[in-house]
Amino acid sequence: MPKIPPSMFGKKLTGILVRLLNNPRVAASLSIGMIITIFLVFILGAAVLPTAFSQWFNANTTGWPTATQTLWPLVPLLGVVALIAIVAYKAQHKGKEA
Repeated sequence: MPKIPPSMFGKKLTGILVRLLNNPRVAASLSIGMIITIFLVFILGAAVLPTAFSQWFNANTTGWPTATQTLWPLVPLLGVVALIAIVAYKAQHKGKEA
């Protein structure tokens, strides 16, 4: 894999990506298909999540118990926390057998 000089990129995130791709251990495990998949997930998430959150927060909770009305806005936050926990677990146990 050819080395990409970091001086070509001004943004910090791009520099981090360049360093990761120049690392032989990481570059071997990152395929072009995986990079495209990650890109598509970010694009689709950015397109869908605002609509999903607006629908969630504008739901009609009239007639619901008070406890449910109180916890309803926290459910998306708990989903994000669960997603972060899953990613962290997968990152810690990558390559280990179950």
